[in-house]
Amino acid sequence: MVKQVVNIASNQMDSMDLMEYMDFFIKNVIPKILLLPGVVKADITKLTQMAITPDARQMESNNVSLQAQVYYENEEAYQYIISNVIDQELTNILLDGEKFITLHTGYQYSFQKY
Repeated sequence: MVKQVVNIASNQMDSMDLMEYMDFFIKNVIPKILLLPGVVKADITKLTQMAITPDARQMESNNVSLQAQVYYENEEAYQYIISNVIDQELTNILLDGEKFITLHTGYQYSFQKY
């Protein structure tokens, strides 16, 4: 399985804008991604930077970012979509966010206890 990660950095927007963007992303972008051939699933993770303190009570932070993960069946499906399928509207959404969106692609290694 190939995983593509889209990082949406909050240091370029305030936290309210980030949550509005997450709502937009969930309603407008994820449905388009799930329709692409070879896409298995998509996840969005809200990441909050945490400070490590001796009493471990510093759990909240204003430094929040989003991470969207798109999982493809295999390398061939990923390459096909990147080369041929992504429509202009989805491309424009990513280009509009070029100041705060970065794309990463990698292979996921999973480990289980049993």
